[in-house]
Amino acid sequence: MKYSYSSQTFAIAPTRSVNSTISPTDAGLGFCILTLPLILVVAVLGYRHHRAKKLQLQVLRLERLWHLSAGHDSIKE
Repeated sequence: MKYSYSSQTFAIAPTRSVNSTISPTDAGLGFCILTLPLILVVAVLGYRHHRAKKLQLQVLRLERLWHLSAGHDSIKE
């Protein structure tokens, strides 16, 4: 099977000119899309760290309190 090509010209569809300037609204929206999830992740991790430290301090206080009360009980006996 042989293919024959005729000399045809194809019209190229006119392309729209691309606006190379970015509006301040687009830039602000892009900035928010990128930074808000990052801020959310950092906030969640910071809160978890804060809660862990607070729980550690609470455990230390309770251990000190138990040691103090255990010492008083042994003195009374």
